[in-house]
Amino acid sequence: MPRKSKQPGIEGSPTRQYGPGPSAAVPGSAPIPPTPGRPPRQPVRTATGGEYGSGVRDTRAQTAAPLPGTPPIPAGAAPVVAPRPAVDPRQAMLAQAIEKAKAMPFDAVPIGAPSDRPGEPVTAGVNVGPGPSADALGFNQNTRVATTLQAIAEATGDQTMSALAEMASSMKA
Repeated sequence: MPRKSKQPGIEGSPTRQYGPGPSAAVPGSAPIPPTPGRPPRQPVRTATGGEYGSGVRDTRAQTAAPLPGTPPIPAGAAPVVAPRPAVDPRQAMLAQAIEKAKAMPFDAVPIGAPSDRPGEPVTAGVNVGPGPSADALGFNQNTRVATTLQAIAEATGDQTMSALAEMASSMKA
């Protein structure tokens, strides 16, 4: 006597199922029928040759969130070009700054080149280690940072940059 299956209409098949089961039936490539009030959807398509189970995963993803169908383009119709978004003035300023930086001369020194200052410690100009400090060399980093932040604040009108510039100018080197 054949064993009874838990699946209706299938006699003699094993009761244990391996894999995703009947809920993950892979639909064909036919378009999904339109729902009243909604446009038709694109057909479900999966790529072949992927890793095991990727086809079922892709099919589930496409049926969960189907892509809208595209209407046919009439013969001889001109292509539709999307309008260009308005350019943010800050992006234009950034592009100009990048172009100016690219135009600046830069004399690169190879990494293995001998030092131009063999008697000077690498910590010269830093307030740590041997060599003159930043104050002794006339470097006031906070003033340079404050000046830069203030220029950014004036160019953009950003109050946060203005506040940061004030903080940097009030700090002692």
